[in-house]
Amino acid sequence: MDLTQRVMKGIDKSERDGIDRCFIIENDDYYPDDYFEKMQFDCDFVGTEKTIYYNLKYKRLRFLNHFGRSSLFCTGFRISKIKNFVFPLKNLDLRLWLFAKSFKYKFIDNVGAIGIKHGIGLCGGSGHQFNTNFTKDSGMFYLQEHVRDESFEFYKSYHKKIK
Repeated sequence: MDLTQRVMKGIDKSERDGIDRCFIIENDDYYPDDYFEKMQFDCDFVGTEKTIYYNLKYKRLRFLNHFGRSSLFCTGFRISKIKNFVFPLKNLDLRLWLFAKSFKYKFIDNVGAIGIKHGIGLCGGSGHQFNTNFTKDSGMFYLQEHVRDESFEFYKSYHKKIK
């Protein structure tokens, strides 16, 4: 529930430090080493229309197409362009991308980020639910193939703790 407040705090600090480009990085998600190189942008907003969510508890993954917007964990923007944006308490990614439609934006495919879900604490929107449209990964082979070795070892051990 405090996501919007944390994002606003990060933006305020970045702006005070003279930074204009902002990426939303969620500490429980996976980002490959070349994520920022892939997400370079010369526009006002950048994101990925297609994301992957992986549920560690149930070892399931889901491929989502957001159709004209990006998930928050794969969003970047120029802070100078969101001066008139009213931060909502809920659905920050939906509202931010509706706002972005008035600016120059682009979507980048295959950035390699994975939204890691662990079933602890608050869960995101309906796309985060794993009761429909999921793919089982009982051996965690998908995850092993798509993350760094040390990240996979962490996720594998974390799965054992939460199952």
